Amino acid sequence: MISIGDLSQTLVMKRWQAQLKSDVLTSGAEVTTGVAEDTGKHLKGDLTSLGRISADLSNRESRSIALSELGIRATSTQQSLTSINSAWSELKSSLQHVEFAQATVDRNALSESARAAFGLTISNLNTQVAGRSLFSGVATDRQPLAGENDMLNEISQVLQGATTADEVEMRLDDWFSDTGGFAALGYLGSQTDVPPLDLGNGQRIGLSVRADDNVFRDGLKAMAMSIFATDSSLNLAPSEQIKLLSRTADALNGAESNLINSMAKVGNVESRIDRMQQVQEAEVQNLEAAKLALTEIDQYEAATKLEQAQTQLEALYTIVSRRSQLSFLEVMR
Repeated sequence: MISIGDLSQTLVMKRWQAQLKSDVLTSGAEVTTGVAEDTGKHLKGDLTSLGRISADLSNRESRSIALSELGIRATSTQQSLTSINSAWSELKSSLQHVEFAQATVDRNALSESARAAFGLTISNLNTQVAGRSLFSGVATDRQPLAGENDMLNEISQVLQGATTADEVEMRLDDWFSDTGGFAALGYLGSQTDVPPLDLGNGQRIGLSVRADDNVFRDGLKAMAMSIFATDSSLNLAPSEQIKLLSRTADALNGAESNLINSMAKVGNVESRIDRMQQVQEAEVQNLEAAKLALTEIDQYEAATKLEQAQTQLEALYTIVSRRSQLSFLEVMR
């Protein structure tokens, strides 16, 4: 029969065993990391500075993530603009000597080239990154432009009955105006830009390029002139076709210049993002160092405590093993 004294002694030894095991684990972790496991005890209950540093670190990490996402958007935006610029440059080059395109087949080929550039422009402006549209303003959940065929079908209806290059150009000017068909049917995004990212201390950085910007409307309108120059439903005279093809080249000159300006602005944003990321990384490193200064411990002292706890646990094992034949490893389980 087990006496009350034996039960009491067993409970005391179990509590001692649990405490020693905890001391071994705590000291072992501190020897490995060099950081206090119980920061509250280490700082004698004064966690104000540590809390402030931790909050600052959390804010910096959130801003770093936001900056990284903005950087990805900026890079993808620049890639789309570069692709559009290449398409416009190639089309403009093919139209340089349009006055010599006296054969119907040559003029038709130029119209096809314009349609290819038109479609590529729309495709790039409808680019999404991580499921979010780049050129839709705040309406990132939907593509900014109607599809190529849908847009050209709408334009075709507007141009029916036009018999001269001047009339075609005038109707296209109306359709691509702020209150025309493009605003109502072509552009599907928001009129509001994505708000800039607030980095604190009065610093903000944003990226605002929308598919309804004048540069893209001018480019699409210019290409539409070439596309419909040879459209069979209009049946324009060859001389009028050449006028429209020639005007496309002139219009693309101005549009391409504005596009390059947009690319330069995006490039500036990319550079700012790089600089901001470097600043954020430096600030995080400083905060991490300050946090470590508060929580670091004397590893030699921790090693001494670990050795003492292990020695005491082994002594306890000796006592316990005599009574229950338990191994030291079983005690540590």
